[in-house]
Amino acid sequence: MSSVPVIPKILSVGDIMEMGAYWSIHARDEPAFERYLALLTSMSHLPPSPRTPILLGLRLLHLLLTNPPHYHTTLARISTTHQAVQFVVQLEQCLGEGTYQRLVVAREQVPVEEYKWFVDELLEKVRGELAVGLEKSFKELTIASAAALLLLNESQVPQLVEFAKKRGWDVQGDKILFPPHKVSIAEETSSKWMISNALNYATALEQIV
Repeated sequence: MSSVPVIPKILSVGDIMEMGAYWSIHARDEPAFERYLALLTSMSHLPPSPRTPILLGLRLLHLLLTNPPHYHTTLARISTTHQAVQFVVQLEQCLGEGTYQRLVVAREQVPVEEYKWFVDELLEKVRGELAVGLEKSFKELTIASAAALLLLNESQVPQLVEFAKKRGWDVQGDKILFPPHKVSIAEETSSKWMISNALNYATALEQIV
């Protein structure tokens, strides 16, 4: 008795575009990801697939990184009930509240692995802003204190040292010395608030653990 041949599923244009978007994330090809998203957005007449909410969340996360005003206008036009979208909304709330340590926690709670690339990019962006605050607020810090304020843990000290060198900080023993930086009172107040907020939240998390 002959077996019935398996007929392969014919991929739709939408399937191909969605697969391309996923591929571009794994390839860390941001321009390609943007092109695939633009194509998918232009094909709004296509029926949704199981991947649609995930890709919508990825699109929002990308906009949060690259174009916050467009992020808000896009968010206003869609449903926020899906977990993938709620995840991005919660990240944006973390940024607004200055509870940056929650970004580190959120990285381990992503809806799918593909989100980690953009969460890492978001962490790097925040880390850069915190670094500016450190430069304006302190003359020196221990490596341990600097790591905590830059959302890094003890195992990431080599990453911190490399980060410090790129910013022109002087690493001496267990301390980091910051270059002289003259700032206005308004800048100093803003920087100290941001750093204090991050430090207080990090301390609270340690006490919970």
